[in-house]
Amino acid sequence: MHRTNQSRWQHAHDYALDSSVAERRTRIVIGITATMMVVEIAAGMAFNSMALLADGWHMSTHVAAFLITALAYYFSRRRRDPRYQFRHISGQDGRPRRLCQCGRAVRYRAAHGW
Repeated sequence: MHRTNQSRWQHAHDYALDSSVAERRTRIVIGITATMMVVEIAAGMAFNSMALLADGWHMSTHVAAFLITALAYYFSRRRRDPRYQFRHISGQDGRPRRLCQCGRAVRYRAAHGW
C-alpha cells in the first residue's frame, strides 16, 4: 500500500492496561447497589410503599449495568487477542460508516413510521 517506511508514524495498540483496581471497585459498587436494591424492595413490600418498591426495582437496572461492566472487565482480562483491538474498527474496513448508515436508517424509520 505504501512505498515509504511508515514505522515512524506507527505506535502500539495495546490498550490492555492493568485495571485490577477498577475491577475490584466495580465489584464493591455492585455489592453495595445490590444490597440497597434488596433493602428497598423489602422495605417497600413491608411498608406498602410504592415509591420504595419502584426505586428498588429501578436499582436492579443499575445492578445489571454494573454487571455488564464487570463482564467487560472479565473478558478484557481473560481474552486478550490483538485481533480485537481498537485499530481494527477505526474505519479501515468501513464498519463505522456502515454503523452510521444503519443508525440513520433507524432514525428515519422511527420518524416516518415503519
